[in-house]
Amino acid sequence: MKFPDEIVDATNKICLHEQIAARTRMTLLRIEQRAHRAGWGAKPESHPTIFHVAAHPTKHYVTARRAHRLNHELTQARRYTGGEVGEALALLADKAELGRGILTTLGLPTTSDTYHGINAGQNFYGLALRTEVWTTPDDMDTDSLRALQPGSLRLHPRRVEARLVQLVARDGLLWTVIRVRREPVQAVVTRPESDFESVGLFVNSLGRLTNAIAGNPVPIPPLTEEVSP
Repeated sequence: MKFPDEIVDATNKICLHEQIAARTRMTLLRIEQRAHRAGWGAKPESHPTIFHVAAHPTKHYVTARRAHRLNHELTQARRYTGGEVGEALALLADKAELGRGILTTLGLPTTSDTYHGINAGQNFYGLALRTEVWTTPDDMDTDSLRALQPGSLRLHPRRVEARLVQLVARDGLLWTVIRVRREPVQAVVTRPESDFESVGLFVNSLGRLTNAIAGNPVPIPPLTEEVSP
């Protein structure tokens, strides 16, 4: 699996000129590397895990920590979705949009500008999800993918295992780190409304959760049908 050269080049450019971008990429790569060292399917690192990501507004350092209560809620929600992570995330996003009072129940900060991460003075920057998924080889065309029924990818004979980390940031950027089994890790940044024709439940739900906290929401790309991991 390989991202288009123009997206890779754009990612390298923004990381070269913006410290917060370079440090965000480094932080997300570390999240993936922790799981990679544990091995494929190794518990608990292989479990879907949400992270609070925080950034300092002037010093630009970026940190991430597990969102323990939110991960507990995610585990509970998966009991109602047959284990599907995307649908469980959507349930949490539905709850978060009911009002700011519910954020405390979910273990989320109630205001982005007073949120303190690992280091004092940091502000909430976004939510990241790390999970293991099934994906497909590069040579599968779009029509072949569209022919697959939701949830059938895990049964496809040409499926390949991948580890995915995605961050929807409060500035509207989508960060994606992916390591396909037996391939090197990749990290790119995009703006979904311009670089992706559609987004799936992971990105849509993370964006809704981030907006519920941030208080200055950015447009969330419309949810379209996707092939479930």
